[in-house]
Formats: sequence, structure tokens, C-alpha cells
Amino acid sequence: MMAERYTNEGGSKGIDKFDKVDKVVDLFIRSPQQKIKEISLDRIVPRKDQPRKEFDDIETMAASIQEHGVIQPIRVRPAERPGYYEIIAGERRWRGSAMAGKETIPCIVVDEHNHMKVMLEALIENLQRKNLKAIEMALAIKDIIEYSKTSEGKPLTLEEVGKQLGYGKARIHQLLSILKLPDHMKQAFCESGLNEMHARALTQLKRYPETQKTLFNEIMDKKLTGQQAVEWATRHLAQMPKKEPTSKLVEKTIKDFTRLKTRFSNMDSQEKNATRTELENVLKVIKEALVLLNE
Repeated sequence: MMAERYTNEGGSKGIDKFDKVDKVVDLFIRSPQQKIKEISLDRIVPRKDQPRKEFDDIETMAASIQEHGVIQPIRVRPAERPGYYEIIAGERRWRGSAMAGKETIPCIVVDEHNHMKVMLEALIENLQRKNLKAIEMALAIKDIIEYSKTSEGKPLTLEEVGKQLGYGKARIHQLLSILKLPDHMKQAFCESGLNEMHARALTQLKRYPETQKTLFNEIMDKKLTGQQAVEWATRHLAQMPKKEPTSKLVEKTIKDFTRLKTRFSNMDSQEKNATRTELENVLKVIKEALVLLNE
């Protein structure tokens, strides 16, 4: 797979496409005052709370680094052990550098005390002067929330983030909803001009995966606008069977009973008798409800 490259100014060279999240966050928190420092690879350790457990295609990253070097620095912060640094973003580049036989890697050392302030200020500035993609905004907001630990250990709420950025809670929620889409759809948001209205239309259909997939294909093949996608989703939802007051209860009950039936063969006689008694009680309640409905 060819590497997608870009400059610090958003141009065309610097990092492969697997690190899109890092790219977005780097664009937000870089500032002219931040200096790049070459740090020995063996003085850098991964984040303890790194959510990503598997790193795809490190070989491709290593090959790119051997040919071009690490053009986009990774972000680190001082680790507990003096003289060592913990990775904030860029673990794939760090691993790729080791595989490529590099001894050092370019880093931006983040001051933990003003990290949130820098991120917020840079994001606000970028929102004001750049035509950011919806998913870029969503990724940055998510990153801010993850790093926004207060003294009580609680992250910023959507209202608090919105207040900082000049958005309402609903707007923040709409943007973050993009990140709940299936991975291949999020990839399309990275690579195309899809916006939060497209995301809103798709997330409206999250309970209907096949219909959601059909709408996504319509968006990509027919170049539907966000408004057209919302109208498409609205029409299809209107055609869906109407949910009655008991629909959720019945759906859950059927699923529970289906799982229960798989356990019958492993039950001993005592468990079967107890289960039979409980099911008879449930049947009694259902029959009473049916009588009331027929009155």
C-alpha cells in the first residue's frame, strides 16, 4: 500500500495513511514554538494506557522510514523514569523506526501541564481558519476529551467541550457520532468530502446494518449530498414497521429465551424443574396480560 504523505502545513508529504488519527492530532497541537528533538529509541516507552493493542503493517511503515525517514515527529511526554519519555501519539512510527534499524526518532516533547490548553487553543484556531473535514474535527474533539482529566479524574463533558469551542452539545454529539460508524465508513470520511450530515443520516440507521450499508453505497456511488442522505434515511425509517410499546420487551425476551434454550441440554433434573416452574410463572403473567387486552 502506498503511503499517503503530508507536510506540517497540510501539504503532500510526511506520514502513511494508517496514522490518520495521529496526523489530525499533530496538526492541532503543533505550534511554531514547539521544537523537534531527536531522542534515542531505547529512551522511549509506549503509553501504559494505549488503547490500540495491535499495530498493522509495521513492515510498510519501516520501509517508508528507510526510504524517507520519519518526517512527521511523534509526540512524547516525560516518563516517570528520569531521562525517559512516554509516547502520546506515534507508536507505529516508533516501532517502524526500530524495525528500520534507526537509533533515534524526531519527537515533540509535550509539557503535560499545558497540553490541554495547547490542544484547545490550536483546535479553536484551526476551526476558525481551516476547512476541516468532519472526521478531523471529531477525532480532535475525541482526543481532547480523552486527555481532559480534571483533578477528580473526570473528562470534560460534551457541554464543556462545546463551550470551549463555541458549539452546542448537539453539534459536538453530531461530530462524535461519525466515530461510531463501521471502520470502512470512517475510512471514507477520511478520504472524501463526506460531512456530519452524511454521518447523521448513516447513524440514524445504526439499528439496521444492511439498510445503513445500502445508504452508504448510495452516497459513494451517486455522490449524494448530506441533505439528500438525510432525506433518504428519513424515508426508509418511515417505511420501517412501527414499534409498539412492548416491542423492545418482546425482542429482548425472545433473545433471552433463545440463549436459555441452548443451556437446556446441560441442565440436571433439578435445574430443569426450577426453570420449568419459572417459565410457567412467566406464561401465567403473559396469559393474564392477553386477557386484559381482550376486555
